[in-house]
Amino acid sequence: MELCDLTYIKHLSNGDNEFLISLIDIFVKHTPDALEEIKLSYAKKDYETIRRVAHRIKLSIYSLKINTISNEIKALSLLDKEKLTDYDIKCAITKIDITISKVIQELKELHP
Repeated sequence: MELCDLTYIKHLSNGDNEFLISLIDIFVKHTPDALEEIKLSYAKKDYETIRRVAHRIKLSIYSLKINTISNEIKALSLLDKEKLTDYDIKCAITKIDITISKVIQELKELHP
């Protein structure tokens, strides 16, 4: 099962395969670091950093149409501690982390 859809970024690349591969490379190389920053920030209860980093990676997640985590990334990017429990935040981070790991594996198989 494909977790992402490259249609939008293929459209953006306008047939330029090198550009497409560079977009995928950027996602594969930088998103794990961003997720690590989110997890470390959660451990420190640094909700502002969680919100900021989630907002930073949200566009990439939307561009790759990783729809299974769109609600979670949106919730974290708008993080309102009044509305989300600590458990909700932890569950969102876990789901995003697992999904992104799988997406990166898919992308590496498509573009080794």
